[in-house]
Amino acid sequence: MKGKVDQQRIRRLSPWRMWPGAALLLVASVSLAHLNSYIGLGREVDLFDSLYSEEWLTYPTACVGIALTLVVAARVSVPAISYIGRSSLLFYTWHYSIVMLPITHLMARLGITRLHEGIGGMLQNALILAVTLAVLAVLNELIGKSRLKFIVGK
Repeated sequence: MKGKVDQQRIRRLSPWRMWPGAALLLVASVSLAHLNSYIGLGREVDLFDSLYSEEWLTYPTACVGIALTLVVAARVSVPAISYIGRSSLLFYTWHYSIVMLPITHLMARLGITRLHEGIGGMLQNALILAVTLAVLAVLNELIGKSRLKFIVGK
């Protein structure tokens, strides 16, 4: 999608024209996601297990989320997010087997159940995301500086 969106044009928009559009996309994305969950009777969307709840809502929700990401990315530059973007293929291929699987097993051994709802679920997911990103970033840097750097395309 990056080549399909004129990011220069978005950058030239005044904040008064760009941010209301971004806010509208955010509201649309969250609303579609909640509607998808409500119509899907609480079934979650999980791409790893190919659970899409209501596909006719899942795809438009994804498209609105992608549009929001592209609009915001055209105006806001965050080095950490740029790093994740440059390493996204590696992160995608390794995140489950190298990080998530051990975290899931550790949580099970400690008797910590996976929360799916409310503030507790959001905090738990944020913590898991932070640990996953930190571990993957360290692995990416270590491999990038070793003889195995061909694994990460260097």
